[in-house]
Amino acid sequence: MGALLITVTSGFLTGIIFSLAEMEKFSLTFKTVFVFTLAILSGFWLINILLTAFKNYKFILTSFTLGFRALIMLTPILSG
Repeated sequence: MGALLITVTSGFLTGIIFSLAEMEKFSLTFKTVFVFTLAILSGFWLINILLTAFKNYKFILTSFTLGFRALIMLTPILSG
């Protein structure tokens, strides 16, 4: 649990720093979605690495499939 907290927090802080430094022309909504997406994906990668160690490949494939489907379906809605 500690590794997940560190990973998500570092992704969150990296996203904030990057969005403030490099994304001046984008809206606050876009920056917020970017920061939270980066933080969630950081945790997602750590969890999938642990699942690989447990050799639970079916769950890994399912989670990536659902994650990318959600990303594709929500992009037009959130880019509004």
